[in-house]
Amino acid sequence: MTNEENSNLKEEKIVLTPNGMKVLEYFQSFEDSNIQIVGKDLIDILNIKGIYPVLNSLKMKGLVNEVASTERSFVNNKGVTQLKEYKTYSLTQKGKDFPISPKN
Repeated sequence: MTNEENSNLKEEKIVLTPNGMKVLEYFQSFEDSNIQIVGKDLIDILNIKGIYPVLNSLKMKGLVNEVASTERSFVNNKGVTQLKEYKTYSLTQKGKDFPISPKN
């Protein structure tokens, strides 16, 4: 393997979808970059219906971590209040440092 090929492997370019950029930008907008956000909340805040594939993609690229599950009450279709677990995410250092730009 040449030095150029080796260098290309190290500098793997990360390309984000528009929704991926939107989510990452939202995470980065907080002064406390260690904030943990529930995936379900991002659906409501960012109006992205398919948030979990977006979060999974960011996770696979090393930009976010799934840190915990949070239990919350919700009312089901029958009007019964139940507890449900929701996944919680936070930025990795790579996600904190990732430049958000149209070109990526």
